[in-house]
Amino acid sequence: PVKGRVNPAAQKTAAKAAPKPAKAKTRGFSLFAKPAFAYAAKRQGAKEVSLSDIAERAVRGVVNVRSTKLVASSRHPLHGFPFFRRGPGAQPAPRRRRARSLGSGVIVSADGIVLTNHHVVRHADEIRVTLANDQEYRAKLVGSDPKSDIAVLRIESPPKDLSPLPFGASSKLRLGEVVLAIGNPFGVGQTVTMGIVSAVGRGNMG
Repeated sequence: PVKGRVNPAAQKTAAKAAPKPAKAKTRGFSLFAKPAFAYAAKRQGAKEVSLSDIAERAVRGVVNVRSTKLVASSRHPLHGFPFFRRGPGAQPAPRRRRARSLGSGVIVSADGIVLTNHHVVRHADEIRVTLANDQEYRAKLVGSDPKSDIAVLRIESPPKDLSPLPFGASSKLRLGEVVLAIGNPFGVGQTVTMGIVSAVGRGNMG
């Protein structure tokens, strides 16, 4: 080529070889937020986890808790008044009836440890736990704390195929995270609902 002139073919080749400027990646915002565990799985190169995957696994560890106890009961609604307790026509002494409480629980160990609410098993004479497969077992109260409303049960002669759920770290919970609530308080099967963490650090409220 003549000195001082630009070779069109060489200019075209150089343009193709030059690196193209990288496009800035923008992170979009969506009202349909994904739960934190979905992003974590994607970062680790694993298959993205859906809410259905989590729910189908977790329901196997949720149980129905039913307790019964004997309580005093009057035969007549006016039995508490003195006129109906003394003299002619006095009402008989109060009788005892069997009261029932229902609630949900979570299996936390393969040997049959279940967490439930204190108010469900308070003063209970008999406690029964129904698993997700409708199998029913007797349970004993290991301990409870009225202030936190937590009770610990142990299933008597538990099956070997229990599906315990692991404990999470509450310190890692973030405001606005998507969470699932699973329960079976009425013994008709597990129910799953979804929401978000509305507040954190609200301990010692009772």
